[in-house]
Amino acid sequence: MSQRALKTVHILIIFNICVVVSKVKVLQIKSTGSKTIDNMEYKSETSPWLWFLLLITLVQTSLFAVVTLYQYDNTVILQEEDIDLDIKIKHLQALLDSDNKKLHKQKRAGNFIADILTAQEAVIAQHCIEKNKTCIKGDAGDPGLPGNIGDKGEKGIPGDAGFPGKIGDKGESGVRGGQGEQGIKGAIGPKGFKGIQGDIGPRGAKGDLGPRGSKGDSGVKGEKGETGEKGIPGPKGTEGSSGEKGDLGDKGGRGLKGNKGEQGPQGPTGPDNVKDGCACLEYPKFEDPTPSTTFYLSVGESRNLPCNATGSPAPTVTLNKQIIVRRGVGSRDKRNLLKLNGKYTIMNAATSDFGTYVCTAKNSLGTITKLIDVKRGVLPNIAKQPRSSTNNAGTSADFRCVNSGIPTPTVTWYKDGKLLVPDPRYQISSNGEVLTIINVRASDAGRIECRVANEVGTATSREAVLTVV
Repeated sequence: MSQRALKTVHILIIFNICVVVSKVKVLQIKSTGSKTIDNMEYKSETSPWLWFLLLITLVQTSLFAVVTLYQYDNTVILQEEDIDLDIKIKHLQALLDSDNKKLHKQKRAGNFIADILTAQEAVIAQHCIEKNKTCIKGDAGDPGLPGNIGDKGEKGIPGDAGFPGKIGDKGESGVRGGQGEQGIKGAIGPKGFKGIQGDIGPRGAKGDLGPRGSKGDSGVKGEKGETGEKGIPGPKGTEGSSGEKGDLGDKGGRGLKGNKGEQGPQGPTGPDNVKDGCACLEYPKFEDPTPSTTFYLSVGESRNLPCNATGSPAPTVTLNKQIIVRRGVGSRDKRNLLKLNGKYTIMNAATSDFGTYVCTAKNSLGTITKLIDVKRGVLPNIAKQPRSSTNNAGTSADFRCVNSGIPTPTVTWYKDGKLLVPDPRYQISSNGEVLTIINVRASDAGRIECRVANEVGTATSREAVLTVV
């Protein structure tokens, strides 16, 4: 409660008390009278109704003061709320006048006004519970003064970059300029590298017959010719007739027990599979224990296949070729392989002999198998022979032995019939086809040759002569 309102209430209460006291004095004067009873005078006392009237007047005055004070305080609160509302509205108008405010910000401002009005109604409802009785709606006030112009808003955020423009039309071709003056002749360039040796030229015209030369070296031995086909077996001879069985003789009588003979000499040691009268059993075992073997064979060649096994009792060894049928199931053909001295042999190999064979060894203890892959091999061939060379001392000499074959042959080099071992001066390439002698000396002169070999055969080159000057 403000000090001004409190002073007003005090003044009203004091004024009402003074009015009541004055009324009581008047009533006392009016009600006071002199009576003579038996020559005696007495003054009548104050009536209790006067005090009751005084009390009612005080209560009425107090209620009026409280109501007046309450209305005054509500008026002050409403004025303060109006001032605060004006300030917020002015601030809102300043925000709305900014150039960089968007539509969504204006919506937020509208919501802000609605929030202020709702808060004001809540304050009125708090202080004026019954609008028709306690707080009487007053007349509309005069329009407020126009608000001050708000400050200039901050600069807006730059917009997104625009899309690049379309490429303009191609301009017209310019006029062709005149021919320039001839440039100065450039300096002679450095000497180029030595070119690669060209191909051998065409064969020249046949020269005049020269004198007969000395006898040349023997040529390379030709490949072994194919073995001829096996002849037709002769007809089987006629089986001889069996002799007649003789008559059974009479059973003879039991003879007398003879004298014990002398102990004979000790016999030779028996085989390992018999010990103390018991046979020692052994599982089948291949002589070549690898589970699979790759075997190269050239057409027309005859070779034994590594399909041999041992065991006790001696195993039965069979060899069959696998073929693939359409359904992908392994099968075996009916080709009869020749078995010589207990070993399977392919005689005069043909294309149909190449493939995978299954070698099986079986005895009473079990069965073992291994695969033998027979592939078509090609004899080694030297396509490019080493050539003779004349070198100055201190230079390097190269000899080439280009070869082919299946499987890939290995190359070895020989000098004067002796095997060459690589060292810092005698260097051999990784595939063995190139021999390089570095810093040749007089002692390096001699005959050079190469030999190539694979599982199918061997080939030797012609000799190349190295001369050191």
